[in-house]
This record gives sequence, structure tokens and C-alpha cells, in this order.
Amino acid sequence: MPSLNDLLAKAKLPTPSGIRQDVSGQIKNSIRSTSSEIRNIPSGIANSAINSAKGAVTGAVSGGLAGIRGAVDKAIRGDFSGALTQIQNGPLNFMSALGISGGERGGGPGSSPVNPLQGALSRADPMQSFQWYCELPTLSPPGRAQASLPWNYVEEASPPFREFDVRQVYAQGRNRHYAGAYNVAQMPLHFYADIQNQSLQYLKAWQQCILAPFASTDFTKGGGFGRPSDYKKTIRIYLLALDMSKIMYFELIECWPVNLDSLNLDSGSSTRLTYNVNFSVGDVFTALLAVNSNPVGAGLLDGLKTSATNAISNLIFG
Repeated sequence: MPSLNDLLAKAKLPTPSGIRQDVSGQIKNSIRSTSSEIRNIPSGIANSAINSAKGAVTGAVSGGLAGIRGAVDKAIRGDFSGALTQIQNGPLNFMSALGISGGERGGGPGSSPVNPLQGALSRADPMQSFQWYCELPTLSPPGRAQASLPWNYVEEASPPFREFDVRQVYAQGRNRHYAGAYNVAQMPLHFYADIQNQSLQYLKAWQQCILAPFASTDFTKGGGFGRPSDYKKTIRIYLLALDMSKIMYFELIECWPVNLDSLNLDSGSSTRLTYNVNFSVGDVFTALLAVNSNPVGAGLLDGLKTSATNAISNLIFG
């Protein structure tokens, strides 16, 4: 493959006024400037971008500096589609190597597949399984003080959605399916078990709202069930974005603890204990909250476009 100096020697291009005579030195400086512009891009993309920039410069020299000046002017104004065809004639496209396209960032319904990197960056930030917290109700058991439990004592949660029954009707030679009644499955919550028994005291208070008295010293007196309004409570689970802002929440109404799973005690391990409780759920509602419309991925994509435009401009005008 001929070297860059060989290509420059064969080009014999006219040099417009104001452009340095030493084109070879200009290109070397421009490539170093390009490397500096994209130094914050991950190393794998940066290597591709530098190689692509070298190919773009070689194609530009063969086509004349006047033509590439016009292409850069178009690129700076945002017309990437027309500029790219003039800037590079080699096998690699400088902008494609960066995962950048002049079209829309996203891919709507019916749109054609685009560069995989561009597609990944155009999506909003992902939701994380650890970015959440549970807000438990304050309880008022009969004959006792109010009980509450901080959010950080709920370690795991599996909030359910509505599930519809399928109603089947035979008509015109086949079974047709329609929505019937819906129900909401039980919700398991896992509580942190500490040596001060805060979780267990809270769960016992909730049980005392269901059935009282609920103590071994009073079992001979019998018990009575509490009113549904005393033990059916609302639990809220909030999902958070990466910046800890709320993006949605589950509102689970008419919740009450159905059972507290048995504890697995053994002398052959040092596994910590948790209280696993299944809650009956009357219904569930979800609310989507307003979030930042400029996701991290889109911001990075805009940064790449800006860096590429500046790199091309420095490549020509020094």
C-alpha cells in the first residue's frame, strides 16, 4: 500500500492562498488534532476513528482541498449526508466509525436498522433492578403505639400486575376468547432481620391489627378480628433513575400480610436471616412520572457529533 507521502507527491494539487505549502506537515498536525478531539471516546472507537480519519485525508487530497473545504462548511452547518460523500472516498466512513449518522437518532416504527452503536446510544437510560425503595404504611394496632419501618429494611420486592381471566365462547366453528375478571397475585417482600428485631416488631404489629389479642399470655381470652380498614393498607414502591429521581411507582392497595415464611435454622453455615412475607393485594396502579427528555446516551451521541465536526474543521483549517 503506498505511503501518505507517495500519494502527496503524486497529487500535484494547486495550493490556494492562505493554505500552508507543506501539505504533508498540515495533515500530520491535523491527524494529531483529530486524535486529541476524540480522546474521550472509548479506545476501540478511537482507533477506528483515527484510521478512518487517515483514509478520509488521503481521499480528500486526491479530490483537492477546495472540494473538502466546501464539504466541511456543509458538515459544520449540519449537512452530514452531503459532506461525507465528498470528505472520504476510502472503504471506511469517518462518521460511521464513530457510530454517528446525519439522520434521526432513534428508530421509530417502520424505520430501517441503523448503526448498532447509534441505536444503543439513542435509547434512554436503562432501568436498574437495584434503583428502588418501598414505602410501608404506619400501623395503629389496638392497645399499642404506632409502628413504622424505614424503607431500607425491605431488601427484595416483586410487585405484581393485574392478571385477567380468559372467558371462552364458542361461535362459528371456533372458540373465541374474551377478557373476564382480573385479579392481582400476592406480593412477596423480603425484610432485613436485625438483632434489634425492628422488622419482626413491625410485622407483629401488623398481625395484631388483623387479630387481637396476639400474645401467648392472652390466648385463653380468645381473639377477635380487626376491621379491614385497620389492617388493609397501601404499599408504594418507587423506581428510580440513575440520578435518583423518581420515574414511576406502584401503588398497591388493600395489602395485608398473609403469612410469614418459616426460618431456616442450621448449625452448618453462617447465612444471615431474612423475613419473607407474602402480602395479599387488592389492586395495583402504576404511575409514570416525568423524566429528563435528554438521556445520557443521546447526550453522548450529540457530543460525538460535535467532536467529529470539530475534528473535520481542524483537519482542514488547522
